Amino acid sequence: YLSFLRFKLNFDPMALEGIVDIKDEYFPTGLYTFTREDVFVDGGAWDGDTIRAIKEVTDNNFSKVFAFEPSPDAFMNLSEKHANDSRVTLVNKGLHNKTTTLKFDDFGSTASRLSTTGTTEVPVTTIDEIVQNDRVSYIKLNIEGAEYCAIEGGRSTIKKYKHEWNSEMLFNKMKEIFNTKMPITEWFNEEGIDEEEIKKKV
Repeated sequence: YLSFLRFKLNFDPMALEGIVDIKDEYFPTGLYTFTREDVFVDGGAWDGDTIRAIKEVTDNNFSKVFAFEPSPDAFMNLSEKHANDSRVTLVNKGLHNKTTTLKFDDFGSTASRLSTTGTTEVPVTTIDEIVQNDRVSYIKLNIEGAEYCAIEGGRSTIKKYKHEWNSEMLFNKMKEIFNTKMPITEWFNEEGIDEEEIKKKV
C-alpha cells in the first residue's frame, strides 16, 4: 500500500519496483507469438529491464533490440549490462518525431522525461532513422508523454510492417493516446490500421 501511495504522490515508478512485473506489463501472455526473427524497439530502455524481459519471454532467442535511453547515467548503466550482446543496439538518445536536441528533466529514475523546462539537454532521434530496413515486429514505448511524437517518428516503419503490428504490436500508454484528441487515430484510419483491434490488446 505504501509503495502505491508513494507512486501516486510523487509519480515515482521506482516505488513500484518489485511490485509491477515488467514482463507482464509489456509482454502480457497471449499478446504475441515470439520467434527468433523478432526485432524489438525499446523506447525508454532505462537500465535494460525491458531487454531482460525480452530475453525471458523469448527464451533468449531473438534477432535484435534497438534500445533508446537519453539519460547519460542510465545509459552508462545500460551499457555496462548489455554492450557485449551483439544483438542489442544501444542508442544514447531519446525518441521523437525528428532529429534534434531537446530539454530533459533527469530525475535519476524512470520518471525522467523530455520537458520544455528541463534542466539539461539531450539528443533525440526517430525510429525510422535508426531502424531503417530492419523488420520491426514489436515496439515498446515508455517515454513519459513523448509516445505520440515517437510514433510519428516511426511512421514509415509502422506503415511498412503494419500487417504485422496491426493487432500484435504493443504501445505502452496507447489507451491514453486513443483517449485524447491527437490526430494519430486519423492517421491510423488513413493507413488502414485497425484502431479497435489495437485497443483490445492494450
